[in-house]
Amino acid sequence: MVGSANYIVYMFLALVLGLTSACSSQVQTPSDWADFWQAAPQRKAATLSQRLKMTLLPVSSLGKLHYQQQVYDLPVVRVRRVAKQAPICIFAGVHGNELAGTAAAVSLIEDLAKLPRLYPKTNFTLVPLVNPWGWERGFRYNFEGKDIARQFALSGTQETDFIKALLAREHCQVLVDLHEDSQHSGFYLLTYEPADPHFTPNMVKRIAKALGIAPAEQVPQGVYQVSAQEFASNPRPTLSQYAREQGVPHTYIIETPMRLSMQERVAIHRRVLDELITQLSHK
Repeated sequence: MVGSANYIVYMFLALVLGLTSACSSQVQTPSDWADFWQAAPQRKAATLSQRLKMTLLPVSSLGKLHYQQQVYDLPVVRVRRVAKQAPICIFAGVHGNELAGTAAAVSLIEDLAKLPRLYPKTNFTLVPLVNPWGWERGFRYNFEGKDIARQFALSGTQETDFIKALLAREHCQVLVDLHEDSQHSGFYLLTYEPADPHFTPNMVKRIAKALGIAPAEQVPQGVYQVSAQEFASNPRPTLSQYAREQGVPHTYIIETPMRLSMQERVAIHRRVLDELITQLSHK
């Protein structure tokens, strides 16, 4: 087990690295500790994996992450409602301090297990915890001090290698990556899909009205639409951009504000997921 001294070293390294790089190119330079570290009760990735297995849904491992004496499984849950249909792929916990995304993904998995009639014509592939080492510690980066979200065009990390292999096999029809933001007071979406002046802004407007939670004021209509020029020139693509480059037709990042309660943040993720699944999945 990594000692407290090593943990402090990794925290310091990640803080230094984070001062020069935010989650995505359009977000301002972080000035909040929550961008890197989120204090939370002690939690174990193994306990979360056991919780997934208790749903009795098919749970497997993308592979094992090896960090010195520590080994973590990277669990994936597959729900197949319809034969020969590409799944909706959902990822969470890429940043270990962004806790609501993993909570929302696990709640969706549990609902899919309990409610066979929930999305009866949709298949799913869900990876609720991409960064188990960071999640256990409320820490943005992985054990190596790397931002997993920005490693998809580089030599990569163990986590990105497993995700790339998964995407090559799954042929996702929609991909959603669940994140959080300490800068903005409202929620917003980021999308790399072909520009649609109505669909995504209207969706954000409906969700904001239904939940009584405003979208981010700094993001027009609550949607950051990546331009073709920025898409082509970004040297460090996110998971969603990488998937879009690999041919996934619809990719999204959901960002919820850390200033809200966990319950409110999870509710936003679930409501956006519901809208995306309902509107974009094959009928």
